[in-house]
Amino acid sequence: MLKRALCLALTVLMLFSMSGCSERIAGAFMWFLVTNDDDRAAKEDIFAFVSDNEDALRKAIADNDFTAFEDHEIIKDVYANERVVDFYCGGYGLGAESAYVGFCYIPDNNITAVPGMPANGDLIKPSGAGFFYEEGDNRFYAERICENFYYYEASY
Repeated sequence: MLKRALCLALTVLMLFSMSGCSERIAGAFMWFLVTNDDDRAAKEDIFAFVSDNEDALRKAIADNDFTAFEDHEIIKDVYANERVVDFYCGGYGLGAESAYVGFCYIPDNNITAVPGMPANGDLIKPSGAGFFYEEGDNRFYAERICENFYYYEASY
């Protein structure tokens, strides 16, 4: 992976220099590649966080106000729509060699709302304590934490 990233970075750097792009842009791209570390929270830490903060999470969801969790080390970002509230908890990699973890709130407990899961629930299979879906080299796993909250892993 590191060799591939280095080759990609050198190729892009060469293209930037040949196209007259500024060194600042090329430097920023190189910085992104070098600092793109694995910042995923551990599964057990996510489960513990949800269990310890369930009431505060439910209040934040009801109020649609997630500012109380902005500086928390586990939650990197929050995305919400009418089907799901996704609490992104880190990842690593670029494009086809990346992985992400998080947890989500699903009001109706419909597993198809978990990020990455297909709309067709028949494609989702039981796996261990949770559910698994695979399409090519894309893999998605979800596991219930408590009522309405699900842990997820996605890799591409």
